[in-house]
Amino acid sequence: TLDPRSRLGSIGNKRETMLVSTLLLVSLCLSSVGRSHAQSIGDEIGRVGASFFQTNSDLEASGLTTVPDGSHLVGVSDNGKIFFLNLATDTGHCVFDFTTVLQGAVSDKWNLEGVAIDPTTWSSSAKSAYVVHEGSSSDEPYLHYITYKYDPTDPNSCVDTPVEVVASYNLYGSIPCLGGSNGIESLALKSPSTGTDKAVFFVGLQDTGTVYEITSDGQSNPGATCYDGGLFVDGISGSFYDDTTGYLWSVYDNQNGMAVVDVARDCSLSSYATRSTQEEGLAIDFASNRMYIASDEGSNECPSFVAIHEWDFALSSTDCCGDGVCGGSETCNSCPTDCAGITGGKPSRRYCCEGPSNSCNGAGCNPDRCTGAGLPKVVCSFDACGDGGGGNNGGGGCPLDCSSCSGSCSSCSGSDKTTCQACEPDVCIWVPKKGGSCNPAQSC
Repeated sequence: TLDPRSRLGSIGNKRETMLVSTLLLVSLCLSSVGRSHAQSIGDEIGRVGASFFQTNSDLEASGLTTVPDGSHLVGVSDNGKIFFLNLATDTGHCVFDFTTVLQGAVSDKWNLEGVAIDPTTWSSSAKSAYVVHEGSSSDEPYLHYITYKYDPTDPNSCVDTPVEVVASYNLYGSIPCLGGSNGIESLALKSPSTGTDKAVFFVGLQDTGTVYEITSDGQSNPGATCYDGGLFVDGISGSFYDDTTGYLWSVYDNQNGMAVVDVARDCSLSSYATRSTQEEGLAIDFASNRMYIASDEGSNECPSFVAIHEWDFALSSTDCCGDGVCGGSETCNSCPTDCAGITGGKPSRRYCCEGPSNSCNGAGCNPDRCTGAGLPKVVCSFDACGDGGGGNNGGGGCPLDCSSCSGSCSSCSGSDKTTCQACEPDVCIWVPKKGGSCNPAQSC
């Protein structure tokens, strides 16, 4: 019903009826969940393959990517299917059962959660992709390098779409923050391969919200660390990287939210509300101002879909949330890791710090809440937290956030070194920090 590379055009009565029926079904399937966000992503202008997903209602869309020539999308389903969506017309979409080509030790490694393409090894005549099997702490995640022969211009392409596995790589020992998680939920290209270097990919861990970097041969990217995906919560489910800005965009399937991270500075820049639920895959065409989001409703009544959003991707702020400085347009609501605040409980105790002047709003404000000695009372921030190192960041306590605290800060504790405690006894603020996630079960 829609050419994604053009505005909505005229459609026949039959397709118009189908579109109305689809939109009615969508309105029944969607629900509002997750936390609120100050901004929203661009408007939805259509969907790719609505009738295709109705026919293939068993698909559980869980990963999505664009291809270098912009002709189609490649998606994966966590029931072992790979699908191809034609972007020129709403016909010629295909699905392939990936389980039929897996053999031997990887015969059961088909719970696909992400897909990415290395443009160096992809061409219109020799197509290839990387897909990732979720895995967990008890089931090794795998990276599969595949070739495929889908051609959106060939009417017989769905019959002649063989997918072959070229290589499979066990990722279990390559991701230090994998332990204790439920495995990988997203895959995104960071940098293409060259004559000397392997391609580098981001992998996201859903139940911790952390991101790591691996190479195309299944190894840890040298110098990589585990860092937060941008919302400081779990639920990361799809990512896409803009190599021109160095920003990683990620959707969260349980938050109705999207985050933007500055990878070089390892900090969150902005968050947005999404317009659907169960967002599992994300693909962006920055040149065309188009964003594609795959949602996994996963039932006959509410099949998966791929929504098209039009947006200019301009960030309202590039303040670095997570650097320990309450600055710019940051507030206790937009960046609780940098700006102190109590937003619940008794109104008389509520307050919210705001940058860059460190002003304080709320009945609970006092002269020191957001300035001077009071500002460090945000969260104990251990740079070493989550990296396997111990102690209190080299014996210095919390030099960034707690140097002026009258009380003492607890050091990272526990076997995973990921627990951080707030300085002030009556201000409990639990947030995940770089490379780890804090333990909300503790109390003051």
